[in-house]
Amino acid sequence: MALGARGLGLYGLSLYVQYLSADGRLCRVAALRRDQLPFFLIGAVAQYAVEGTVRRVGGKRVVMGGLLLMALSVAALARVPNVRLLFAAYNSMAFGWSAISGTAITQIIGDWFLQRRGLALCLALTSASAAGVFILPALVWGIGQFGLAAGLAAMSTLVALSLLVLLHYNLLEPDRPAQA
Repeated sequence: MALGARGLGLYGLSLYVQYLSADGRLCRVAALRRDQLPFFLIGAVAQYAVEGTVRRVGGKRVVMGGLLLMALSVAALARVPNVRLLFAAYNSMAFGWSAISGTAITQIIGDWFLQRRGLALCLALTSASAAGVFILPALVWGIGQFGLAAGLAAMSTLVALSLLVLLHYNLLEPDRPAQA
């Protein structure tokens, strides 16, 4: 979860600005950065709803939905024809990010582990740093190989599908707690 949240979301933002501003169709770097500000604000506010949503519908559904929304939003970034739709893509990406970020991870891990919860959280959040090592180079490679739009679509789909498979088979619901 942290790998997808940081790779496609937090770390990916600077990469998107670089490539979208170089594309020249939409706007300058300053406008792209301005449009990213609501990503952080909306994502922070949306995280307040994550705990309750995880409790109501289950962590697996929240995380899988957030990951799909994040991947679709990233794939849409390079295909939007104007700044308004770019703004909308960033905003939908913020909702996906909030569903797979630290708040969701902490909520789900907290429900799983009764003992050694700190160790479990530390191990889970280690993949956040790995996102900079694995996801960003993969995004750059995909953009270089397929172009901006197809590269973002291909790599965000690959990340999402890989993580969805892992989460589907490994993300337990709270009624079946794992042992630390």
